[in-house]
Amino acid sequence: MLQRHLKLAAMPTRPITAADREGDAAGHQARTFLISEQRRRFPFSYLNSIYEEMAIIVQERREADAPRMKPNPSKILEAILLVIETAEKSGRHATQFDIAKSIFLADYRHLLSYGRPITYDNFTAMKFGPVPSMTYDMLKPSFRWSVFSMPKAPWETRQINERMRQYFRPERSANRRKLSETDITALVQAFRDVKAMGFKKTSDFTHNLPAYLEAWNNRGDKKANDMDLRRLLPEFDDEMLSDLEHASLYSA
Repeated sequence: MLQRHLKLAAMPTRPITAADREGDAAGHQARTFLISEQRRRFPFSYLNSIYEEMAIIVQERREADAPRMKPNPSKILEAILLVIETAEKSGRHATQFDIAKSIFLADYRHLLSYGRPITYDNFTAMKFGPVPSMTYDMLKPSFRWSVFSMPKAPWETRQINERMRQYFRPERSANRRKLSETDITALVQAFRDVKAMGFKKTSDFTHNLPAYLEAWNNRGDKKANDMDLRRLLPEFDDEMLSDLEHASLYSA
C-alpha cells in the first residue's frame, strides 16, 4: 500500500536524462521509418493514412497512460481558507499566485513525505509554473459556488494590479476536522516559503521541476498542459500509481 512508499521523502526527483531524450527521439525515428517504409512498399494513399494514424495512436496512448487523480473539492476549499487565514494572522496578503503555489508545494511535499497529497488536485503547467487545476478554478471570480450550495466565495477579493488579486477576510476559519495535522503543517510552511522566496524565486524554483518542463515544452499551441504525476516522483511503480488513483476516489 501507500505506506511502503514513505521512503520517497528522502529521495530527489529524477530529472529528464539524456537517455530519456534519446529514447523519445528513437521512438520518433522508428515511427517515421515505419511510415516511410510502408509508403515505399505499398504506394497506396489509403495505406499511407492508416500508418500515419497508427503513429498518432501510439503517441496518444503514451500520453493517455499518465495517471489522473480525482480532486477533493472539500479539502481544496479548506486548504484555500487555511492559507488565507495564515496570511491574515501573519499580517501578509495572499494573492492567487501565493495560494496556488502554496497548495502545489504542500501537496507535492506531502506526497513525497507521506505517500499521498493533501487535496488530490491535478497539476497543470502554465506560464508562471505548476498550478493545481481545481484550486486555480476556485480562485477565479467566475467560479460557480452553487456546487457547494453557497451563493458566493467565502472570502473577499480585490484587484491589486493588472494580473493579481488579493484574498482576505474569510467568512470562517478552515475546518481543521477535514485537514490532518500534517496537512495543516505542510500548508502553513508552504505559504511561509512562498512569501519568503517571493514571486520570482518561487517561479524559478517550480519552473525547474522536470514534470513542469516536460509538460510546458510539449504544450504546442496551448496556453497550459497537464503535468504527468509520474515525473513528480523520484521512483514509482504501477501499484503505487493505482493506489493513488484509487485513494483519490475515497478521499472525501
